Amino acid sequence: MSPGQKAWWVVRYAPNFLLNCAFKLGSISLIVAMLRFNCIWLYWSVIIIWALLQILFNELVIDKRFYFLFLGAGMHAVTVAHIPEYVKLIDTDPDIKKNVLWSTRLTSKKLKINLVFQNLVWFLFNTIIISTLWIVSRYSSQDTKIQLFWPFTPNTTYTFSENKVFGVLNIVAPIILIIGAISQIIILCFEDTKVIDVKTVKKVLSNEGIQLQHQQESNDEDVQDGIMSRYMQPRHYPGWQHVEPDQCNGCNMPDGTWHKHIYDDEGPNRVQGKFNQVVFPLLNIWENFGDKNTTQT
Repeated sequence: MSPGQKAWWVVRYAPNFLLNCAFKLGSISLIVAMLRFNCIWLYWSVIIIWALLQILFNELVIDKRFYFLFLGAGMHAVTVAHIPEYVKLIDTDPDIKKNVLWSTRLTSKKLKINLVFQNLVWFLFNTIIISTLWIVSRYSSQDTKIQLFWPFTPNTTYTFSENKVFGVLNIVAPIILIIGAISQIIILCFEDTKVIDVKTVKKVLSNEGIQLQHQQESNDEDVQDGIMSRYMQPRHYPGWQHVEPDQCNGCNMPDGTWHKHIYDDEGPNRVQGKFNQVVFPLLNIWENFGDKNTTQT
């Protein structure tokens, strides 16, 4: 990338990145300063709910077509995260030979929807918490006692007047919320999805031995995603083998659906034992919460 291109990227994306991080980190700092150790209950509740959703996705209780919305939640909580293009889910069974791995390639549209959805969720979450605490502190007695860590510190308390943060909340809270609103507007109106022209698509596919003929040039992301989904081969995961194409929805309907992989009983990298029935869901939870690149193999 040339210096001019680097400068353009900085000018183009730095304002949104800085505003988004300022809002999220500022919100977290403000909430922690107001609630002290009580914020543990708040954020642990969010983590538990999110982990429960991940388990329900793993067990296919919730339709996996909505899975992409919840990827990278941990990174989205503090910054602008871009999740991996390829993701997987593993449905475990008491008989390890019946374990099933589902994999899919996220389209550009889904990647942008994930970005918008996660940022909107965290914006609403932080806004509701800050606004609620702001209203409560404004209309409650300034001598109201709050436990430092409810319910474990009944004898260690503080009041609204003793916590200096509440004294400047009328200034700090509006500034943080305005910054958050501006960052949401930028994401909704100006955030670009990854643009890949047909020449690039042809080059990627040619590396896999696939040649496209008579394909018109297009900058339409839906056209590009359609070409990639139609011709890209399913990804290989050690310990798994892809089922026959006629048994796989991802091969029969290449429009962003999931490919099916089954336990590889004869491969060199077998899926070992029942221990992995617990490990696989937990790995998915960790990978997708922290936006780890380990979702790609």
